[in-house]
Amino acid sequence: MSRKIIPLLVILFILTLGCSRSLAGKTGPTPVVVPVATDFVKDTVEAMRPPTITPTATYDITVGTFTPIPPTPTYPPTSTPVQDPLCYLEMEASDVTIEDGSEIKVGESFTKTWKLLNTGSCYWTEDYQLVFISGEAMSARSPLPLGSTVYSKKEIEMSVEMVAPDVAGPYIGYWQLQMPDGYPVGWLWVEILAVP
Repeated sequence: MSRKIIPLLVILFILTLGCSRSLAGKTGPTPVVVPVATDFVKDTVEAMRPPTITPTATYDITVGTFTPIPPTPTYPPTSTPVQDPLCYLEMEASDVTIEDGSEIKVGESFTKTWKLLNTGSCYWTEDYQLVFISGEAMSARSPLPLGSTVYSKKEIEMSVEMVAPDVAGPYIGYWQLQMPDGYPVGWLWVEILAVP
């Protein structure tokens, strides 16, 4: 094996000597030699990349059907803000007329008015409605549309025409502000004492 290495070393020595003599008289920057292997590595990397496949329409001769190219899906931008699904479930209500326990003569008409404050982060549409849920309706009409848009941190007054029952005693009716699909937003009530 050492016999094979000696001729190789001699050839390398001669090539090195020849290169150093040819560069000995030259001045200027040292030339940069790019090894041949660099191009080989580039070609290898390019060959390893997956091919770009462009879909094309096909025609199946045996069945006689044409398969079109499916449309490229478009995705929504990733920066689209996501709205809190519970943003409309926050409401504060206060009595404008007929406070709890107010005395009203039996059979007498009265108007119950609430002030509703939207404390959530999104608005209520005019399709929201005030709906009687349970207790004593006191001849009130239900449902009642909100009628206008109520933005966050804004308020609206809702009035309901009612009639005190014909029999004396305490009465309470429960109401609810609901979305158009019937989902509840908040609770309200009217509480009176019907007197002779």
